[in-house]
Amino acid sequence: KGDEMPSLLIDCKLINTYRPRRVCDLVGDFDYLGSVHHHQEHFDNKPWVPANPSMAQLRASITEYCVLPLGSARVKEKLLPHCDVKSILLYGPKGTGKTMMVEAVANEIGAMLINISPSRIKDLADFSDKKTGPTKLMHLIYKISIEEDLTKPNPNGPVVVYMDECEKFFEASSGKKGKKGAEGGSGTVRFKKDLIAYKKTYQPLDRIIFIGNTTHPEKCDKKDLKAFFDKFLHMPNPDYPSRLMMWKHFSETRALCELPNFEFNNLARISENFSAGSIETVVKKVLSPRRCKQLASREMTEEEFLGPLAAEMARREMDEGGQAAPEAFTAFTNTITGIDDRRKMIASLLDGGDGGKKKKGKGKKGKKKK
Repeated sequence: KGDEMPSLLIDCKLINTYRPRRVCDLVGDFDYLGSVHHHQEHFDNKPWVPANPSMAQLRASITEYCVLPLGSARVKEKLLPHCDVKSILLYGPKGTGKTMMVEAVANEIGAMLINISPSRIKDLADFSDKKTGPTKLMHLIYKISIEEDLTKPNPNGPVVVYMDECEKFFEASSGKKGKKGAEGGSGTVRFKKDLIAYKKTYQPLDRIIFIGNTTHPEKCDKKDLKAFFDKFLHMPNPDYPSRLMMWKHFSETRALCELPNFEFNNLARISENFSAGSIETVVKKVLSPRRCKQLASREMTEEEFLGPLAAEMARREMDEGGQAAPEAFTAFTNTITGIDDRRKMIASLLDGGDGGKKKKGKGKKGKKKK
């Protein structure tokens, strides 16, 4: 029965509560200098590299793709078919706000959050069957989220389906045997076929979105990712203007007062390649509840941040072994957006080729005369 389906997901701990996040919690400014450099003519022979999106651009994109269509039935009705986004992938280093944005989307629109991350579904007995388990889970989500009666809104909607570590769903396999073994195995890769199949059955008026998060996009099968996800958003470490805003925002929020005499410029410079999560961690260590009470009598100094900054930097260096390099995210962006394919086509045309297009013949040989 339809009423029993949400209770089954609740019993399996797949329907989650979420913290009261907002899209504006992604602190940061527009990268003005990067945009100017991006549009300037380059006279060197280096290949063009797309600039990382700024925090302001990410907030605008998440609002456009997720919040407005799901939060307003009127906006959803007027969307053109090619503008209807049912799935989006957030990829980037740890601590850049990917999970926070999933909670922010759900909180902004008051959605039901269904968490089907590998850590949640791998040990569930209800979906452990290799053949029927993935289909059963996807069918439950489908029946909960679709708009069956267009005259009445779905009482369960809107729905946000969260997939953390989604590289485990779309893991690239080596060879045909590896692909068959992965799809039929007991891992989360076996859910991939049903994810792609059920996602295609949703209608434009169904208010549901699948949001995947990954810190290792290079491990995914690019063909499967393109088949499932409609949009891809790179969430990089913040640039200098955004780091400056983050240091000021996190410190003043923690201290519950403005700090007009403190210069955050130096902290923003020395924290290059720090994620927003790392900056917030340092601020919490320095501005403890006891230290916040002493701010009225003893002002905060830059020297207080040196020790926690060094400790956080050492922790990041230890964790780098399990994280993807920044170049991996750039390479993934070039591949998934088609930049590499266009470069190969242009290079082929310049060399006098056909741009990579193979001319297909009829494939039939003429009959020999007797």
